[in-house]
Amino acid sequence: MRHAKLIRIAFFLGMLLPALAEDSPDFSRYSASPSLRYFSKAHLSGKFEAAPFEKTANGSYAPSPLLLALSFIEHNGRAAGEFFITQSGHLHYCQNVYDWAIQGSMEAQLDEQQMATLKQQIAALSKDNSYPDINSLVIVSFREDGQWITRTCQPADIQTLRKYVEECARVHHVSRQ
Repeated sequence: MRHAKLIRIAFFLGMLLPALAEDSPDFSRYSASPSLRYFSKAHLSGKFEAAPFEKTANGSYAPSPLLLALSFIEHNGRAAGEFFITQSGHLHYCQNVYDWAIQGSMEAQLDEQQMATLKQQIAALSKDNSYPDINSLVIVSFREDGQWITRTCQPADIQTLRKYVEECARVHHVSRQ
């Protein structure tokens, strides 16, 4: 029993070091798997494979600075429905299947009023992590006072935020060209 716990701690240590803030989630509470490590490491670092990119002044592409990232973990941690919203209001949704594909992309542009409402909802999120079953796990990360914050919760904890983000995506859907 002790050996298994040490293995889980060692497995996640590499991804927890960059985010040692006291409110960072304890992913060692879940069974160690490459897929959960992939999703949790992306949230803790703020670097997402599926997040939107923007064209830079020299014509190359770089990751867009994010305001919010939501990952709704599914299939025992092997996939996630993911929402990303950049600081400029670009919303991107996709289904990210670990080590397989990023599917079903949808994009939208939020206006100033929607961004203000979104920021209020982010500020209202719980400051505590909760640890539901892996198939009910939501990983939410956001920018607050210049810092990247990551928390874990269950879908009911962010139901209002999720509905708002989904509504924005439906109302202002922009097809990907």
